[in-house]
Amino acid sequence: NTRKKVSESQQSSRFLNGLRFKADENSLDPRDYQSSNPLGFRTLAHKWLDYKRDEISHGSFQSLRPLVGRAIERFANINVKEIRYAELQDFLRDLRKNSGLSGKTIHNLFSHLHNFWVWLVDREEIRSDQMPKFPEIHYEMGWRKTTDKDTQELILSEIWNLCRDKTPRAYFAILL
Repeated sequence: NTRKKVSESQQSSRFLNGLRFKADENSLDPRDYQSSNPLGFRTLAHKWLDYKRDEISHGSFQSLRPLVGRAIERFANINVKEIRYAELQDFLRDLRKNSGLSGKTIHNLFSHLHNFWVWLVDREEIRSDQMPKFPEIHYEMGWRKTTDKDTQELILSEIWNLCRDKTPRAYFAILL
């Protein structure tokens, strides 16, 4: 039991010496040790979303929020300084395997996350060397299914048959 207390005492002493060392080299950031977790991903992502709500259209924000919500779910309250390339790469891999999102949507999410970290640097929440490197995301756009000319003509003739007596203008509008 005494050995455990000495061990805890040694751990406390080492921690304190570590803080003193960081203070001496000017790398101590007290926010890293606050219980309110001001540098937590969730905290800062919600603050960023509040700013985005005022900057972008309502429709754009409505698509942004659930995308960033996936990242908030993943990283929760991890300090943004601790999220590095490896964590982002693992997140990317999980999204590709399990999310059902298209490559373009995943690319958009990572573009927003990059924008988020740039915002953190601009606000001086983190230093530029603390911004993580982002994995490259390759994707191919899908092709839309189109209707061939013969099918288009069949559809138009059916519309003409249905509305020529009541609303011939509707047929003309669709034709154009």
